[in-house]
Amino acid sequence: MATRKAVAASIASSIIFSSLLVSNFVVYSGAAENFRLVSLATEEQAFRVQAALATGISLLDLIDGAQNLLSSGSFACSNATDSVAQVLSSESVNIGAGSLRSHSTVTLAPDGNSTDDLAGLQPFNGSVDGMTNLEATTLAQGAAPDGSVSYYASEQHFLNIPLRLGSLTGQCLGAEAEFAAAVGGLGGDMCNSTVLLGAASAVAASVSRSAAADGFVVSVSYFVTSAQPCRVGYWISAQQQNIQGPEGAFTFTEEESGYLEA
Repeated sequence: MATRKAVAASIASSIIFSSLLVSNFVVYSGAAENFRLVSLATEEQAFRVQAALATGISLLDLIDGAQNLLSSGSFACSNATDSVAQVLSSESVNIGAGSLRSHSTVTLAPDGNSTDDLAGLQPFNGSVDGMTNLEATTLAQGAAPDGSVSYYASEQHFLNIPLRLGSLTGQCLGAEAEFAAAVGGLGGDMCNSTVLLGAASAVAASVSRSAAADGFVVSVSYFVTSAQPCRVGYWISAQQQNIQGPEGAFTFTEEESGYLEA
C-alpha cells in the first residue's frame, strides 16, 4: 500500500505544480488519496486540472485492478497471454471530480518500449520491453452548471507491470515439452514405473534449475496412472514471485497438466 500512496501523492503534486504555473490560485486537499479542487482562476482551467487528476488516479486504479486480477488465480500456460488480455479488458474505472466525469479502460499492449508523459505514475508509466504492458484510454467530459464552458478530452497512456509474461509462459511450455520428450514412450510393454519415475524426477529437477536461473519458480509433479496402456500424468506450476505492483509484491501463476502415453 505504501507504493500506491507514494505514486498517488506524486501524481497530485506534479499536476498541482504544473497548474500553478498558469493559474492564480489553486487549493487542494488530499485524504485517503482523494483530491478536491477548491478554487481555480477559470472554469476551463478547473476542468483541465480536474481531468488531469482524474486521469492520474484512474490509471493508478487500473494498475491496482490489474494486479488484483493477475494475482487472484492461475492461468493455463497454453493460452496465458490471451487469457490475461481477456481478463484485463474487463477493467474500467469511473471517476467524478466536480462537474467532470471520466471513464477509463485498459487493454494488453504489444511488447516494446514507449515513454509516457505521466511521470507521476513512475515506475509504472510507459511500456517496457519484456514486461506486461497496458494501453489505457481515458475519456473526460464535463460542463459548467450554467453551460458557459464545456470540456471534452480523450487520452491514451501506456503503463507497465513488471510481470515477464512471455518469458514465464516459455518456461512453462518448455518444461512440458522436456517432460514429454524424456518420459514419452519410455515405459515399454512392462510399464516400468521405476524407470519412468526416475526419468521424470531427473527432468523435473532440470527444468526447476533452469527456471530458477531465469528468476522463476517451476515445479513438475507426476504419477503413473495406469499400466495398460502405460500412462503418466503430470502437473506443471510456473510462477514469477515478488512482482512489485502499486499494492505491494504479488505472485503470478501459470499451470499446465495432462497425460502421456509411456
